[in-house]
Amino acid sequence: MEETIYRKAEEELRNESMSFELPEYLQIPDVGLYLDQVTKYINRYLRFLSGVPLTGSMISNYVKQGIIRNPVKKQYDRDQIALLMFVAVAKTILSLEDIKTIIHTGLPDDPSSKYSLFLSVMRNSMEKIFSGIENGFAPADLTGHVLYTALEKIHIAMLISKAGNAEKAKEK
Repeated sequence: MEETIYRKAEEELRNESMSFELPEYLQIPDVGLYLDQVTKYINRYLRFLSGVPLTGSMISNYVKQGIIRNPVKKQYDRDQIALLMFVAVAKTILSLEDIKTIIHTGLPDDPSSKYSLFLSVMRNSMEKIFSGIENGFAPADLTGHVLYTALEKIHIAMLISKAGNAEKAKEK
C-alpha cells in the first residue's frame, strides 16, 4: 500500500516537473534589480524546488561572505542573479564555504559559461531524476534514493575538500 502512495506521489512530481523551467542567461534581466526584486525573480523560477527560496537577508549574507560581489547602487545585475540561482540550489546541501570553493575552483570564470553549465546540468538532472532513470532505483524505492543521495553528498564533500586543498596549496 505504501508503495502505491509513493508511486502516485512520484507520478505527480514527474508531471509537475515538466513545467519547471529556468531562464536562459540572456533572458535574465540586466537592468539592475533591487534586492526585493531579485528575491521575487529567483523564487518565481525555483518555486517547484521546495526548500530553495531565497530571502533578502540571505542574499546580503552571500555578499558579506564574498560569494557574490556587492551590488552597484543597491542593484544586482545579470551575472549576480545567475550566480544566485546556483547558490539557491546548492545551499540545500552545501555550506557557504563549500559553495564558495566550488564557485572559485569548479566553475568557469565567465559568468555566462558558469550559468550555461548550471542550466545544462539542472535540465539534464531534472529530466533524469524525475523520470526515475537517474540512479536505477524504482521511483518508490525510497531507501535506495536516500542512500544514493547520501553517498552523492559524501562524494561531493570529498571532492570539494580536495579541490579546496589544491587551491590553498596553489596560493602558497
